[in-house]
Amino acid sequence: MEIVYIAVGLVVGGLMTFLWMNGKKREVETALRLSEQGKEHEIQLKEELQAKFNMAEAELRDLSGKLTQAKVDLGSMQSQLEAERKSTSEENKLRREQFEQQLKTLHEQFSNLAQEVLDKTSDKLKTQNVNSIDAVTKPLKDKVAELQEAIKNTNEKTVETTSSITEQIRQMMLQTQRMDKTATRLSNVMQGGNKIQGNWGEHTLRNLLLAQGMREGTDFDLQVTVTAEGTDSYRPDAVLHYPNGEDVFIDAKMSIDAYKHFVEAEDDASRKVYAKKVVESVKGQYKNLMGKDYSRFVKEGRTAVDFVIMYVPYEGALQLSFKEDPNLWSEAFNNKVFITSQENLMAVLKVIDIAWRQYQQAENQKQVFLLADELLKRVGKFIGEYQKMKRNLDTFTKSFEGLDTTVSGRQGIVQKANQMKSLGVKENVNYPIPVDTAAPAELPEET
Repeated sequence: MEIVYIAVGLVVGGLMTFLWMNGKKREVETALRLSEQGKEHEIQLKEELQAKFNMAEAELRDLSGKLTQAKVDLGSMQSQLEAERKSTSEENKLRREQFEQQLKTLHEQFSNLAQEVLDKTSDKLKTQNVNSIDAVTKPLKDKVAELQEAIKNTNEKTVETTSSITEQIRQMMLQTQRMDKTATRLSNVMQGGNKIQGNWGEHTLRNLLLAQGMREGTDFDLQVTVTAEGTDSYRPDAVLHYPNGEDVFIDAKMSIDAYKHFVEAEDDASRKVYAKKVVESVKGQYKNLMGKDYSRFVKEGRTAVDFVIMYVPYEGALQLSFKEDPNLWSEAFNNKVFITSQENLMAVLKVIDIAWRQYQQAENQKQVFLLADELLKRVGKFIGEYQKMKRNLDTFTKSFEGLDTTVSGRQGIVQKANQMKSLGVKENVNYPIPVDTAAPAELPEET
């Protein structure tokens, strides 16, 4: 009976031992499976993080290239501004004294128009509001402000010198010499009728405009018939186009029969009679211009100045009329007719030419500032993207450090796997657990 008890005890003991060993085996297998799953998860996370890190590096390189290009563009723009400043500062030195008394009123009108163009441009530039974009872009803004101040100073110097320059004086002297050479031909014109005289006046006017460097069809038009709805048509000899959108009308008046008789007169009484007729002829011509309101005939988008230029090509006849009637010029000007000879008209054209160049300079400067403003906006956008990328990289670095701690820290999965190895759990030969996390074991070659 005792043998039976012993046998039963052995069987029960063996069964219990088997069950206990089987339970331990399952625990070990479960732990090993969890370790392998953790290893695979670790590899997957490292691959994902490495891919994100590579993408971040590529974006950073791309942004660095854009920053380099922005610096190159800024350097080019600074060179352009410097060249513009030098070109302006090296231009003509002008004189003020010649024609001062006779052209004082006209000079003030054209100077005011030129100043108005510059003031409008300057006010528009000052009202542009460029938003601040962190301290990184402040040096760029300061540099553009310095360039703007330098160009503004150059413009002020240019406005102060709106009379003729030395080269222009030389050209005027040459023009005067050419006038002397045409004296003989002019005497022949005096023998002709009104038609011949009119053609001569128009011809000298065209030559004068071309001699000042003006372009027909762009800076001026000749013999253009102008009409307005419900009115008669007019045909001014020339229309000058001022840069601020205004037009100046010119009519050449060449009826000098009375002056011819004055020159040919043999006694003072006859000369006095014909001198009076010369004055009457000039008055009749300017009063005829008073009735022509050219402001109704300008093209859409343009306006006419409030006076008409009456061009008298023959200086002798004009000076005689001024001598006989000293109030003739001011009387005509008060009626919005500016009477001028060839010499004074040349000065008027010089003022217009200077105004054109000032207008072009202002337009160029405006374009430069628009480009500078656009560059600052792009730099600001780049800085914003750069800071955004930096924040993303910081977040990525923190996430990577947290994952690295999970993998290789004191309580990391590598440490736990090594502890299971020390307890006798066998590792997969294809995926060995590294002993030193700083230098993970290399995978064995498959045989």
